[in-house]
Amino acid sequence: MSTVILLSITVPHKPTKVTTEPLTSSAIFVEWEPPNNNEIILGYYVYYYETNNKDEMVGHELVQIMQGGNKNEAVITNLKADTQYSVQVAGYALSGVGKRSKKSTVNTKEIGMCQRY
Repeated sequence: MSTVILLSITVPHKPTKVTTEPLTSSAIFVEWEPPNNNEIILGYYVYYYETNNKDEMVGHELVQIMQGGNKNEAVITNLKADTQYSVQVAGYALSGVGKRSKKSTVNTKEIGMCQRY
């Protein structure tokens, strides 16, 4: 007699409460709440792209990989000044990449704009 073990493996749920904030004319800060399922998160993909005033993608999407499931923030650099960007976050695990979060939109600061502290 053989034993069959069925495992239910799911990809991570989407992160929640994604917030973005401009840091400088070329950098933004991204923060999120981890998914609320029991999957062990290995890290996150932070997807970002430039958007126009109609919220349409300009150019192509880029991704920053954040290794370590305990990290829930990222700084994205080398961006254009005074430009709108859309950001989404997805967790990844051994089971695969999870669904993307809701989109958060942010504008980088203008060149020479005073920094807020």
